Amino acid sequence: MSSSPKQQLAKTVSKKRLITAFVLVSLTEKGPKLEYKYLPKPRATLPLPTITSFCFPDYDPDNPENLEDKNEQAFGTKQNFAFVLTNISVTRSFGFCRRVKINGELKTLCLITDWPWYSLFSDFLDVLERRITLFSPKKQVPPIIRKINKHALPFPGEEFYVQIKSADGLGSTSYRFVRSDSQITSSNQGSFQLDELLGAFSTQQLLEIFSALLFERRILVVSSSLSILSNVIHSLTTLVSPFVWNHVFISVLPKSLIDFASSPMPFLIGIKSQLLQKLEKISMEPHLIVNVEAKSITYKGGLTSDMKKLPAPQLSILEKSLSNAIKQGKKKGKMIPSLVLHPFLDFFLSIFGTYRKYISTKNRSFNFGAFIQSLSEPTAQV
Repeated sequence: MSSSPKQQLAKTVSKKRLITAFVLVSLTEKGPKLEYKYLPKPRATLPLPTITSFCFPDYDPDNPENLEDKNEQAFGTKQNFAFVLTNISVTRSFGFCRRVKINGELKTLCLITDWPWYSLFSDFLDVLERRITLFSPKKQVPPIIRKINKHALPFPGEEFYVQIKSADGLGSTSYRFVRSDSQITSSNQGSFQLDELLGAFSTQQLLEIFSALLFERRILVVSSSLSILSNVIHSLTTLVSPFVWNHVFISVLPKSLIDFASSPMPFLIGIKSQLLQKLEKISMEPHLIVNVEAKSITYKGGLTSDMKKLPAPQLSILEKSLSNAIKQGKKKGKMIPSLVLHPFLDFFLSIFGTYRKYISTKNRSFNFGAFIQSLSEPTAQV
């Protein structure tokens, strides 16, 4: 009897692990310090200094007291954020972080993984945080991660259970985990909450940013909140699904890497608000500033809007569909990712869905002129 496609896929990815590594980083007087690490594969090589820096990307050695979490109003709150690591083969891995206060000290728990499943790894961090707050990570982290890694990679919407022994070893608890159903986004983009992105910008502004992404511009996203900044910039990458942003991507730029903002190549970079003044002192190529708190987008260095370069009929449909989707989300009190992202997917389908008609197999050529002309028609049939 032959196996089902689902079983075949499960066999293909059975050797893949959910969690690549766990690190615990503390904030000391001298800056971020790696306190503990656990690698399921001991021989695995990771850029630990970079990871340590990204666990406190808003740390400023010249002004250490300016850290957001040191504000008394933020005491006891949790900061959830994520970053992306890209190796020399352009393969990406993700760091899902949670910053908490343990015994009055700021620490960041971080899971490194190949999979961009935001909500799932947030649930993993819930379990790890509860244990690490009360007990030594050396005794708690390895058995929990080994248990999680025994499970095959879940499919979208699939739930699974992990039996984890209690800290005293006298009992166990069954934890339920669910991978969000993010079918609309490609496998390497994952699913992020869109509420903060859509709550900050109008439909027109979102289309301006979307156009800048398509034309591979230099884009700076600015926020005073670490969590909001991380969530908004990752949400932006889902707008171009099934395509992928393959250029420089830094969700929260540490001060030590500020020179990346003067890069001549396209980038999508998040920065904390306090770095804006420092950016004004360095030479930058034309770029777009997306300010979350100000709910504004600003073109700099001679850069102008790319919206007029997109086919008008398809753009008009996208604008109406997106506006309706956002209105529905506001009525329900929560933005539904699939509802909001479908208009963007339909936009791409309306443009590229008919390209085969303009390919000549006889001459092995593509009638570019006719294809472009078809996009100016009132409607495009897919």
